Amino acid sequence: MTIYQYYSIVVLLFVGEIMTIHQYYSIVILLFVGEIMTIHQFCSIVILLFVGEIMTIHQFCSIELATFNASAWCSVFTEEDLEVIDYEHDLYNYWRKSYGHVINSEITCPMFVDVFRNMDKAIQADREGHSYTVGTFRFGHAETLLPIYSALSLFRDNVPLLASNYNLHRKRKYRSSNISPFAGNIYPVLYKCGDDLGDLYVKMFVNEVDHPLSACGNNLCPYYLLKSVYSDAINNCRFNSLCHNVHSTIPSPVVG
Repeated sequence: MTIYQYYSIVVLLFVGEIMTIHQYYSIVILLFVGEIMTIHQFCSIVILLFVGEIMTIHQFCSIELATFNASAWCSVFTEEDLEVIDYEHDLYNYWRKSYGHVINSEITCPMFVDVFRNMDKAIQADREGHSYTVGTFRFGHAETLLPIYSALSLFRDNVPLLASNYNLHRKRKYRSSNISPFAGNIYPVLYKCGDDLGDLYVKMFVNEVDHPLSACGNNLCPYYLLKSVYSDAINNCRFNSLCHNVHSTIPSPVVG
C-alpha cells in the first residue's frame, strides 16, 4: 500500500526535511502512534526524509526484492516513484560511467588490447596446429561493464539522458537495472567458419545474449573488420596518460 492510497505506513525513522517524491525524489511518510490507523484519524505525525534516506529505503526495497522476491519497503513507493528513482540511477551511471564523457570509453582500451591480443594468439596457434588458451576470464563491477558498453556503442539512445527529458526516455535502451544486473557479464566469442582468414567472425554476448555491434550492424561480425574499427584503442591505448599513472596498469589474465 502507498500513502497515495490513504493507508498508513510504518517505516524506520530518519531525520530529514519535507518534500514529495515527485519533487526531485523526496517523500512524505506517515507514522502513526500506537496501533496502525488511517490518515483520517488524528494521531498522524508527518516524518520528514532527506533524498538520501529515500534512496536508502529504495535500496532496502531492491535488495530484498532481488533476494527474497518480496519486500515491505517497496510498498512505500508507487510505480511512478520507482520509475523516477530508476531514471536517477541511470542518469548517474550514464554520466559518471558511460556515454556522458568520452574518457569513460577511452579508459577501456587495455581490455581491447588484451582481447584482440589473445584472439590473435589463438588464430596463429590454430593455423600452426598448436594448442591455445580457449578462454580468459576477468571479474569486475558495473564500473567495468558500463564503460565497455559505451566503447562498443551498446544500449545507446539517440538522445542523451538528461534530468530534463525523463518523459522522452521512458522506453530507453540505457537502463542500468537491465544491462548491469547482479552477475552481469560481457564476452566476445571467436568463430572459425572456414580455413581462410576472412572466415573468422566474432559475436558479442551481454548477459548471455548475443547483441549486434554497430561496427558491422550484425550479431556476427568479421574479426578483421572489428580489429580495424577498434584499431585506435588497440594500437594507441593511452590508459596511463589518461589516468596519470606512472607505471603500466594494462591487466594480465587472471584465469586462462
